[in-house]
Amino acid sequence: MKLRDTRSAHIDQLTNTIKTRPERKKSEIGGTRLTVLLRKVTRSVLDLAYERELMPKNPHGWFKKQREEKIDIDPFSIEEMLAFLAALPEPRWQRYFTVAFGTGMRPSDQFAMGWEHIDFKVKLIYVRQGFVKGRLALLKTEERNRDIEMFPHVEQALRERWEATQGQGQYVFSNTDGGPLHLDNLRNRVWNPTLERPGLRPRNPYQSRHSYASQLLGEGADPAWVAGMMGHSNTRMIVLKYRKYIRNRSQQDGRGYMGALRQASEGMHYDNRP
Repeated sequence: MKLRDTRSAHIDQLTNTIKTRPERKKSEIGGTRLTVLLRKVTRSVLDLAYERELMPKNPHGWFKKQREEKIDIDPFSIEEMLAFLAALPEPRWQRYFTVAFGTGMRPSDQFAMGWEHIDFKVKLIYVRQGFVKGRLALLKTEERNRDIEMFPHVEQALRERWEATQGQGQYVFSNTDGGPLHLDNLRNRVWNPTLERPGLRPRNPYQSRHSYASQLLGEGADPAWVAGMMGHSNTRMIVLKYRKYIRNRSQQDGRGYMGALRQASEGMHYDNRP
């Protein structure tokens, strides 16, 4: 198609095609991202064509802000989380999901975590890389490059993983061949069957991240501190996603959460095999 023949209906067609592409996963392009693509890429090209008199009409009015998909938040309570951890089939998965629930890391970031990103001396996890479209890549934004404070149970899980692996391998948590974990395999072979054992309702693995935020906020942690741990530049997304869980803000860190976790876990036992 020649540029001069482009009309607003074609922009609508392009938008709908991107939204409904069969091979596209739902989580890849949200409303905000689609708006950026249309306005900063497609519209910029057409604006340039209009300025150079290759089009009869300025296309600015053709582009509409896209609605962001509703955020699906279905976090675990502390009791549900502990039931899930106790039902996991192997110690390595108990350690993996203890870290997932206890740090709020995205699965793509946790899959990419190496031992060089773990600092037991200062009790920090350095989030510096992740899997982007299946490829290992450095994180580009300052916010996603963050230092997560280790809670005691997270430190214990990581130390046990170190002892089990002797710190070998590229990734802290890997598949049986030493390569990176795959989200679909993790969901189908570990996550979903473990939800079924204690009778927990179905939900996706990303809820471990939402659980981290909601549990901390529910026990009084400062939203600004939680935002920093999760890789958000400010509290806007925290308030937008987790407003109903924010209560009785009185502290900066996770002390209230740790107290609730200790109380809920009394009498529960986990598999301590290496």
